[in-house]
Amino acid sequence: MPSITYQHLPGPVRDCLKPFTLATTATIPVSSTNSLVVTTGHLGLDLKTGELVNTSAEAEFHAIFSCLDAALKNAGIVKGLHQAYKLFHGILMTEILPDN
Repeated sequence: MPSITYQHLPGPVRDCLKPFTLATTATIPVSSTNSLVVTTGHLGLDLKTGELVNTSAEAEFHAIFSCLDAALKNAGIVKGLHQAYKLFHGILMTEILPDN
């Protein structure tokens, strides 16, 4: 059985993450015809510039999902997020949460 394949997004996002040796996806063969693609945590980076999108929480979320979609497509998932099975989101920026 083939081994795990690690992929990086091409362009500025790869340049931003490369110093940390973070692959954006890992493709794990589970049979001779099927694989499981696992992604890393994604930052809200602009795909064209590699800059962090932080103008608003909404803009950052859009950037995160754009990066995730591009990473899945780069790993061979033709429809990107439309073929995703499970997503997990953890909010790290508590300042964007409404006051209780």
